[in-house]
Amino acid sequence: CMDLSINSENFLKFFKINNSNLKILKSVRDEVAMFDTMNTAFQEQLHIFSPPDKADLVFEFHAYMNEAIYQSQQRVSETNSFTFLGHGTANEAGHIANLTNQLKAVLFDVRTLLLGYQSGAGVSDLRRCPFCGMVWAKFEGCDGSGNRPSQRFDARSTTMGRFHFRFDGERLHITKIGSDRMNPPAKSVGGVGCGKQITWSQMAPVEIPPEFLVVKAVTTDDVEILPCQARSPFRRVYESVQQSLGPIKVAQPQRKKVTNAK
Repeated sequence: CMDLSINSENFLKFFKINNSNLKILKSVRDEVAMFDTMNTAFQEQLHIFSPPDKADLVFEFHAYMNEAIYQSQQRVSETNSFTFLGHGTANEAGHIANLTNQLKAVLFDVRTLLLGYQSGAGVSDLRRCPFCGMVWAKFEGCDGSGNRPSQRFDARSTTMGRFHFRFDGERLHITKIGSDRMNPPAKSVGGVGCGKQITWSQMAPVEIPPEFLVVKAVTTDDVEILPCQARSPFRRVYESVQQSLGPIKVAQPQRKKVTNAK
């Protein structure tokens, strides 16, 4: 088994500590149902838009749903008069965590859809000019030319659509509110960089920076379980309890290797 260390930041991902207050649980269920309805409505309307708009629409809807999680946390907190102070801190944090974990499950579906629209042409090979040291990436062409690409790296279209989302409690309304024109690609010209002729196959490879790599994995780990005002109070409660109980660990069983019998 592999032990996973538990701290105040990930404790609420693994343990439910909220009570069974019916009023609070109902407000949580209502928020989750609304979130799920918005996602379903979006999926149903997506086919109406043109292919170039679909990609921009999915990216903007993802940003909208990210913000909606924070707004849901605030509504549940205000509806139930959460203060995240005193003896009720752990219970209130537990209810918000219960809400957030369910919303993150819906957001996971949105991000899975988003992944299909992300460009698959990530930077996979960089080379350094032997004359001036400029680092190049090759998106098209042969192994000898040092000309600029003939089109933008992301060549879906020359415009990027902007959209407005409004949920009225039953329906999700999507309106296209405009487009931003992208800069056109520069015409392919010689003399870029130092202007000397290069041969791609003879240039020294350069290690790709981590931020250039496109990791095709869907995760919601970046979404905070608790809103900002609840994190410090819960951390203090957790650390106080931990002083009495000691470190908490969760044992994760390792997968067994399956071998075929001969």
